[in-house]
Amino acid sequence: MVHFWSEIWCTFRLKFTIHMIGARSPQGKGRIERLWQTLQSRLTVELKCQGIKTVHEANIFLRDYLPKFNAHFKVEAKEESTFRPLPTGMDIDHILCVIEKRTYDKGGVFSFYHQHFQITEDKDLPQLPPRGRIEVLVSPRFGLKVRYQGNIYATTPCAMPKAKKADKPMKEKKIWTPDDLHYYKHGHQLLAKTSFQESDREIIQMLEKLLLSKVDK
Repeated sequence: MVHFWSEIWCTFRLKFTIHMIGARSPQGKGRIERLWQTLQSRLTVELKCQGIKTVHEANIFLRDYLPKFNAHFKVEAKEESTFRPLPTGMDIDHILCVIEKRTYDKGGVFSFYHQHFQITEDKDLPQLPPRGRIEVLVSPRFGLKVRYQGNIYATTPCAMPKAKKADKPMKEKKIWTPDDLHYYKHGHQLLAKTSFQESDREIIQMLEKLLLSKVDK
């Protein structure tokens, strides 16, 4: 089972890896765009007042200007948490996990990535119907659980017996025998043989007679 869990979790990590995508539009980075707007409107005036005309002079000026700019426009952040408290009865592990849907049979057994698991009944939870649709929760923190109508059930791995194939009786192969009057059996004796014994000279004379007679007319 250890090999199974490592294989499953590696597969999920490849499929559900979270990547950070930087904002590449002004709508996604409003604060920095507001800063550029302020600097572009003020810096041109400041540089003109200082008589700066080269990039080198502007870089030297910015060393003293930026600390003054930040001191004037900075706003201290409020020291309070913006996170909402977790509602009572909600388990964050059952949200931050991989969720897939499966169907279990009458015995509470379902298949998950070529392995079979049985849902463990709990006396404190409602009894499951004979068949139903469940959500399979997978996480490295708790392994594999299922959720049915908001209730979380544990699972145990199980081995399903292999279905026995019924022994089918072998069919006897019938050998086809042609009838006595069939051509392939006695046809060469029923039909007269034909042969051509004309010589090449006779064939040429016949062709000359047919072709030359039409030309003479």
